[in-house]
Parts: sequence; C-alpha cells; structure tokens
Amino acid sequence: MAEIELRPLRGQNPGGFLAALGALDVATRHLDGTRPTLRWSEDVDPSAVIEGPSEVEELIEMCRVDLDHWRASPVLAWPADDPFVDLKVTQDQLREWIDAVEAASTPESDADLRLHSALVAEGGVAGKGDSKPTHLHFTAGRQLFLMMLRELRDNFDSGDVRGGAPRTVAV
Repeated sequence: MAEIELRPLRGQNPGGFLAALGALDVATRHLDGTRPTLRWSEDVDPSAVIEGPSEVEELIEMCRVDLDHWRASPVLAWPADDPFVDLKVTQDQLREWIDAVEAASTPESDADLRLHSALVAEGGVAGKGDSKPTHLHFTAGRQLFLMMLRELRDNFDSGDVRGGAPRTVAV
C-alpha cells in the first residue's frame, strides 16, 4: 500500500489531529478489504501519514463522496426544516432524532448511527434536563457544535488535504 503524507494536517494542531482521524475514518469506510493506517512523520512538527489510498487525489475523492453523504445525514440535518445547531436538546427531541438516524441507517452503512452515538449520550442528561454531549463536544460559551460541523463540511477545500496556502474558515 502507498503512504501519503498529508502535510497540512499537523499533529501539534488539534484541528489537524482531528482532521487526520477523519481522513483515516473516511479511508476505512471507503476502502473495502483494506485496513488503512495513520501515523505521524518524524519531523519536529509532525504531519499525518496515511497508508491505504493509492494517492492523495483518491483520498480527496473519498472525502467528496463522504461529504455528500453527510449533507443528507440526519445527524447533521435534522430536523429538516430547522436543523439543530448544538447537541444539547430535550429528551423528547433526542428520541425523535435517534429514530430519524436509525431510519436512515442501512445494513451496508451504520456511519450515521456510529457518529450520533459518539456525539450524544442517550439517556444522559445535563443539569437542565437536556441531552448530554459526549467529551467530543469541544465547545464552550456561544459556540454551536453542529453548526460548526456543517460549516466545516460545507467549506471543504482539497487544499486542506493536499497542501497549499493556509486559509481561515469563519465559524
């Protein structure tokens, strides 16, 4: 298998670290019969090195296909008329949301169920009775987690994986 160094995904940057994990997840779900791996270069400022896809363009195409899936996924687009902006919802809303995610899942793909269960602890409640996000909820104050995920999804740029001039995305 080929190794691809993803120089923009730096290990000392939390966003780069999480993006590298995301690239590994995408490759794992798209490469049937192959077990992609992720490691870090031995540089002073290490970058992600993924083994599995044959070239960076193959990984970028996998990411684009994956993004199309997540645009329609009830994890990020539910309720359809006014998607949730954060993970803290009432217990009734959470039950309806879980039902929508389960209905969208298929035996071939349970990615929606896995992501939803990684984000929200079913049955867990915060002090006000709202659902309890998992520790992956890296936000505080007025930051809105699901809104931020949709912003990242909608502003994917192949340069974020391939390399090139850095850019800033307003969230």
